Amino acid sequence: IAVEIRSVNSRYFEYSSRLPRGCAFLDDKLKKQLSAAISRGKVELNLTLQTLEAADTVVEVNEALAASYRQALAKISETLELPLGATAADIARFPDVLCVRRAQLDEEQLWQDVQAVCAAALDNFLSMRRVEGERLRQDVLDRLETIETLTGEIEQRSAGRVQAYTDKLYARLQELLGDRSIE
Repeated sequence: IAVEIRSVNSRYFEYSSRLPRGCAFLDDKLKKQLSAAISRGKVELNLTLQTLEAADTVVEVNEALAASYRQALAKISETLELPLGATAADIARFPDVLCVRRAQLDEEQLWQDVQAVCAAALDNFLSMRRVEGERLRQDVLDRLETIETLTGEIEQRSAGRVQAYTDKLYARLQELLGDRSIE
């Protein structure tokens, strides 16, 4: 069992999931488990199940369909006057000739197993989210410090700037106007 949780920032809690066929009954339970711990964000859950033993899997042959395919191939061979070289492996490749059937799942046991793995994935997710939040907090604080430093430098430089500009303007006016008085 593998559970992957991803999210992006969003104002509200939005949930989407990818579950294997036959596990749709888990969707509501997983959504409740996540929404109890995550209050906001666009959250995507991906669940993968892999059976380690093939004991619960049976391959069945649709003999009637295989016979129909064989008859159709024989008819094509006869009509087009081509040799029929179809083997059992060739016919088995046609759709729905071989069907894989799985034994009935114990839904309660599966839910307990998935819930435990999801809880571990959720703990990792929340931990990573806290780390990312701390990094963002530190980044904002660093930027704030830079802004405060630069603002202080601007204030120091601009304090005499107005007076210097006024003096410079006055000097140019005196140069242009000569000995006349200027207010």
